[in-house]
Amino acid sequence: MVPHIRHLHKYLRAALPPARRFYFYDGVGHFIGRFAASLWEFHQTLGTLPIDSLRYHLTRGDFERWIRDVLRDSNLAQRLNKLAHRELGDAELRRAIVAFVGNRYQELDSLV
Repeated sequence: MVPHIRHLHKYLRAALPPARRFYFYDGVGHFIGRFAASLWEFHQTLGTLPIDSLRYHLTRGDFERWIRDVLRDSNLAQRLNKLAHRELGDAELRRAIVAFVGNRYQELDSLV
């Protein structure tokens, strides 16, 4: 669970400072002009993110690292780590990651 429940609303929707946001890149490492400043924005972006960018970050462990180190949610980070090691088609992968993040968001939102 998130270490500081009283600050949970910040984790869910409040914008992180620019240095702590997640910046999305494509498989070549070029910034694609999109970022997430909160778990809510991260979840919303995953549904429309180019699949190459989604795979690029997931397989490199970028999502897991940001969620663990910046958002301090080891539970969600572990779920994404397991997902990164499964062989899934594009649509199935997108559905799974959006579901994991969305379910975790709802779970934490119910605590606020």
